[in-house]
Amino acid sequence: MSENSKEIEKVCRKPKWKDCVSRESYEKSREEFKTLQIIVKRLIADLHREAPEKYPDNCTICHGDNGGVKGNENIIDGIVMCDYCHADRMK
Repeated sequence: MSENSKEIEKVCRKPKWKDCVSRESYEKSREEFKTLQIIVKRLIADLHREAPEKYPDNCTICHGDNGGVKGNENIIDGIVMCDYCHADRMK
């Protein structure tokens, strides 16, 4: 491959992230993203722990007493039930 064709290829190809971002800033952004992921996962876990007391689910069998999470109900044979009642019914 000639020198000119290499230069043309460099100019015509799509730029990659490596061409636009330094390795240090990429690593820093990656670490910040990982930290944010951990924070979000912890917040979601906290919400799931608190949600049953604050927002009981719409289970027609236990009416939220088993601790199901609101919005995670199942509809089985036309009956709205939480995961716990669904598991009990499957036994």
